[in-house]
Amino acid sequence: MGAFLGTLKPAPALILCSPAARTRETLELLLPALHPSPAILYEEGLYLAEPGALLERIRKLPANMDCVLLVGHNPGLHELGGRLASDPGRLAEGFPTAALAMLQLTGTWADLHWHRAKLGLFQTAKDLIRDLDPDAD
Repeated sequence: MGAFLGTLKPAPALILCSPAARTRETLELLLPALHPSPAILYEEGLYLAEPGALLERIRKLPANMDCVLLVGHNPGLHELGGRLASDPGRLAEGFPTAALAMLQLTGTWADLHWHRAKLGLFQTAKDLIRDLDPDAD
């Protein structure tokens, strides 16, 4: 997933990460693929956060911040993505470990409301493996 994330543009300028050991480990695996290196904030408030709390945090992002990556926990991240997307598509089916949802916004972070973002991409690790080896299960 890290290599895939490194191919996406724009690259995240900031990563908001839960301070939990598992999210830190996940982030360490992703960082080598991200260029330029993003700023990282480990925030206690992201640990097992509810969708509403995550939305409030996102609304506080600087308006000039183009791309931000959240590394956190389910069910909060899954519910956040599903509620932000005007059409959640495959995201409605679930948000497995190491999945990536890219939401595209109009307006500023402060203007973000439920069902006003577009799901631009939903990628799972299983999909990446299947793309590399169509015979893999």
